[in-house]
Amino acid sequence: MNNLEMAFKKRYNRDTSIERTENIKDTTTLVIKSKRGTDITIQEFRKEGLTDYVIVKFADKTHRFKRYIDGEVFIADLLGEEEWEL
Repeated sequence: MNNLEMAFKKRYNRDTSIERTENIKDTTTLVIKSKRGTDITIQEFRKEGLTDYVIVKFADKTHRFKRYIDGEVFIADLLGEEEWEL
């Protein structure tokens, strides 16, 4: 379990696999894999070192958030709904 996975587990009590795929100057991309194998991508776009906006992609849908924490909570909710269906 890497540091990102441990932090996500501590904050939201969700087991995931997280892989950092890109870390370009003003953009960071993470791929979060659920227990079912669903890939959820979160991209943070920064301006002057601060979050400008965040994009969350899953199941051919895209959601845009102003704050990183909002995107992260959205993902935790998605994972919770998926666990409920298991």
